[in-house]
Amino acid sequence: MEISFPSRQRIELLRGIHLKVQGNLSLSADEADPIHQCGQSALSIIKTRPTDVIHLARTKLHAYPYKDVPVCWRRLYTDAAIYHAMQVIQSEEEREIKKCKSKVEVNKGADSGTGSEDRKRNEDWIQQVVQILDMAVILTGAPKREELIDDIMKGLLNFLNPEIQEDDNIMIAAPPHKRRKITSSIPWSFPIPSLTPGGLRCPIQRTEAPEFEDFQAHISRKPPEHDPYAPTPLIITGAIANWPALSEASRSWNDPSYLLRQTLGGRRLVPIELGRSYTDDDWGQSIVTFKEFMERYMLRIPTSPEDGPSSLAYLAQHDLFAQIPSLRSDIMIPDYCYTSPPSSDSSSTPKLEEPLLNAWFGPAGTVSPLHTDPYHNILAQVVGYKYVRLYPSSENSKMYPRGIGENGVDMGNTSHVDLDEFMELFEGRRTKDWAQSGHDTARDSGTDHSEKRGREVEKEQQISFEERFPEFKHAEYLEGILGPGDCLYLPVTWWHYVRSLSTSFSVSFWWN
Repeated sequence: MEISFPSRQRIELLRGIHLKVQGNLSLSADEADPIHQCGQSALSIIKTRPTDVIHLARTKLHAYPYKDVPVCWRRLYTDAAIYHAMQVIQSEEEREIKKCKSKVEVNKGADSGTGSEDRKRNEDWIQQVVQILDMAVILTGAPKREELIDDIMKGLLNFLNPEIQEDDNIMIAAPPHKRRKITSSIPWSFPIPSLTPGGLRCPIQRTEAPEFEDFQAHISRKPPEHDPYAPTPLIITGAIANWPALSEASRSWNDPSYLLRQTLGGRRLVPIELGRSYTDDDWGQSIVTFKEFMERYMLRIPTSPEDGPSSLAYLAQHDLFAQIPSLRSDIMIPDYCYTSPPSSDSSSTPKLEEPLLNAWFGPAGTVSPLHTDPYHNILAQVVGYKYVRLYPSSENSKMYPRGIGENGVDMGNTSHVDLDEFMELFEGRRTKDWAQSGHDTARDSGTDHSEKRGREVEKEQQISFEERFPEFKHAEYLEGILGPGDCLYLPVTWWHYVRSLSTSFSVSFWWN
């Protein structure tokens, strides 16, 4: 629940946002600013007709592959979005001024706009501002305006909850006992079973956080000096125990209410993937509010009596921390990302000056299918559990990469093999049941007749699989379970499959 407070205070906060933006948002006098490449006609109307400029910029964004969009159009969209957001904020400021001048509260000694009507209005205009700005961040990356947009979001957070105060530009949350729950149906923590890494057939080596030099020595090994697959993966324990996201109750990522507070009561927009895996035919993408993602897919809270069970959705490989810096302050880049790993054979992979961070947040059952990435990776598990299976690059000939699809997208880093199908047919592992009963669930047996027929069908399916992928079952692999506080070091070029065994929140750190 948000806390309303008198109109004069609301006016001051709105004016503060307005002045902050006004002082920072001006077209750069530097002719080198890419925005000037968009032409004077668009720039001349950006303040007064920002929605028209947004429409123009959006058509330009969609005219190119995402990675090839000229910076000038990303800049234009971003600045137009900020001007549009400021129009909404100014309109609300003017409404508050009129209400304050009406002197309604003079005789009552209190503001008349503290009830459900004001809360509903707050919901409407604040959601509109957030949607305008978040679409700019998601579509363009908000070049040159990341900090300004974050400042606006902080101002909105102050407006929603006066118990949140700004001290030296750092948002400090009120003590837990003073906070109000976003809704009564939000639990204090995600329901997560306790799993142990038992029943693994080819376990990944686990080690307590190694010293920097020891980790450097491990990743510098070359075959066949110690191991034909060197450098090999590691599950590292104890390396991120001091992260606030893990160690501080008031900033725990296992607290749904905390995540909702950090996303403006769940108003922030996030891109999600719909479906079990991006290789499935029914897979799709959408942009939704964080609250909808949480309630519908993470907590499974029905919003109406008619709501049935929701499909799977995954906030996957998204730079959530650039979009919401307050969450970025809950984690730290592991020191291991500043070692010097062996280079890959791909000359097209750009050199990274800093690690690339991505969030992976979803319910049990979400899958990253068997694929490779162009960078070394530290995958840090913050909430919940994940099963991982890894194949070295020496097994490439048995991985059956997809190549270029019908839509022209290069899927050469993704295997044709459905690992869930393989594990059920050849290993007796029902991965779809792992989320309910833990790891390594065996198939149920039925009556003699049904069991016999089941074996016949299974044999037919095994033959079909082997006809399609004759070498796959001979591939060497490693497997493991990641729990809260674990990190997986994944060398570049290793194939990997990842399945969430519970509600799961992970952070990947790519580096080279």
